Amino acid sequence: HIEKKMPLNLGDTVPDFSCDSSVGQIHYYDHVGDEHWSILCSHPSDFTPVCSTELGTLAKLLPQFERRNCKVLALSCDNAESHRKWIKDIDASGYCGKTTSTVSYPILADEERALAVKFGMLDPEEKDEKGQPLTCRAVFIVDDHKKLRATILYPATTGRNFYEILRVVDSLQLTDEYPVATPANWERGEKVCVTPSTPDEVAQVVLGDFSVVKVPSGKKYLRLSKDPGYKTPKVLKRGMVETILGTEYGAKLLPTLGRLVVAFALGGFSSSFASSKKKEKPVHTTPQTSGWKKR
Repeated sequence: HIEKKMPLNLGDTVPDFSCDSSVGQIHYYDHVGDEHWSILCSHPSDFTPVCSTELGTLAKLLPQFERRNCKVLALSCDNAESHRKWIKDIDASGYCGKTTSTVSYPILADEERALAVKFGMLDPEEKDEKGQPLTCRAVFIVDDHKKLRATILYPATTGRNFYEILRVVDSLQLTDEYPVATPANWERGEKVCVTPSTPDEVAQVVLGDFSVVKVPSGKKYLRLSKDPGYKTPKVLKRGMVETILGTEYGAKLLPTLGRLVVAFALGGFSSSFASSKKKEKPVHTTPQTSGWKKR
């Protein structure tokens, strides 16, 4: 009999744990570190078809997760030696891509279902040959503060869409940085919604021009702006609001001209201004702005 525990809720701190894995002993907090996000994907069992396609696809997309500062861990209810043998099959399956990609991220060994119970990952309908429940296809997205930010549950018969998981990570990281929310089917670079709690004046300064969708009620709650994080240099992302609003931090970092360039990068100027800029020869350019223009 396996004790059933309440699953973690969004916003809960994901507890630390230690276990064996395909790459040796893993201490979760140490492995992830203090500045990385992480995703934990559970799988019903080794040497199974859907799981093999998932882990191969995850290996192929690993560089995209790394670009998002996100570490990847998988979990299966078999031992570490079984995982290592299984990886050879996954690497040969073709799902890792046509390059030399391999399953290099750790696959956690959870033979006793200790982690599956702790995180509420067990699927009561799926059992192994001993009658023990297997893990469902769970995805936990954890931020750099070890807070659970999103969970997705799939049945054993449905493989996961890892592009959707990348999209969720993009949304979470963007909305942590700016006062926006991402609409249905949003992808990076597409328009975002201004959050209801953000006044028009603040939205104009932080996000640049935005549009208001006219609706029969006459209420102006559906405000859309450009994606403020799309192709924005990392140096501008940190403290963006403070920089543009001219606080003490912003005054030290950028001169007034620098703030105008930032606003231009965020789409704060009209297209007529942009077209007129093409006719001008950039004679006097500050060190800060020249760096942004190259980007």
